[in-house]
Amino acid sequence: MNIAIKDLQKKIAIDSRVLRAIKKAIRKTWALEAGKYHAGEITVCLVTNRCIRNLNLKYLRQDNPTDVIAFNLGGQDKKSSDPVIA
Repeated sequence: MNIAIKDLQKKIAIDSRVLRAIKKAIRKTWALEAGKYHAGEITVCLVTNRCIRNLNLKYLRQDNPTDVIAFNLGGQDKKSSDPVIA
């Protein structure tokens, strides 16, 4: 599993200790889901409220900031309501 963390905001300083904690939490969560997913990639982007609000509006038609938006990049499941990046 590949984990990438991108800090695209300047308001809060993110040091290496915080990055390690985020990766540790991702690995633990991934281990709980191991029965469903054996390989993959996770990218976490830390962004401003303005940025996530714009993404939320563009992909989910919600005009407000949110804590998390997840995108399934593995292909669109016809039964899924996951947003697809176009």
